[in-house]
Amino acid sequence: MTISYSTLPHSVKTMLNTSIAVCETLLRHNDTFYPLAAVDLNGDIQAVLCSALDDTSDHDDLPSSGSSESSQSSLETRTNTDVSASVGMIERLEQRVAQLTEYVQNANSVILYIAFIEAKHRVFTDVIVADVTLYAGASQQYYFPVTYLPGHVTIGPAFTMHAA
Repeated sequence: MTISYSTLPHSVKTMLNTSIAVCETLLRHNDTFYPLAAVDLNGDIQAVLCSALDDTSDHDDLPSSGSSESSQSSLETRTNTDVSASVGMIERLEQRVAQLTEYVQNANSVILYIAFIEAKHRVFTDVIVADVTLYAGASQQYYFPVTYLPGHVTIGPAFTMHAA
């Protein structure tokens, strides 16, 4: 079941809009993008962040960004991310969000991280992935395309992907 972006609760749209604005700023001013999250706990919206240092010891077995030849060409198009650090941080954010929302009756959450998708014939594009989970148990991923221009980053409107 697909959740239309237009039918999301107001608090979820607020979390997404605010988080996307933060993402634009981070991408414009930093060489590394760190995943982030937000939760709505019965109407109280809170940011959820973690440090890259939280995850370095948990994921020593992950390959470095240049360790395999097949992944090297794909990663060259993603200058703003460190894949091994991001994986651990996403897991940590998922854990923190689960802890915060476990005993809250009306809890919604969003987790945002950067990824890349193949748009057309081996042409890759960066996207901000927003994993949205609603208190009723429904979840949906939204993708926000990222466009890089000198000194400027633009994050486009959300889209979803459906299985073919």
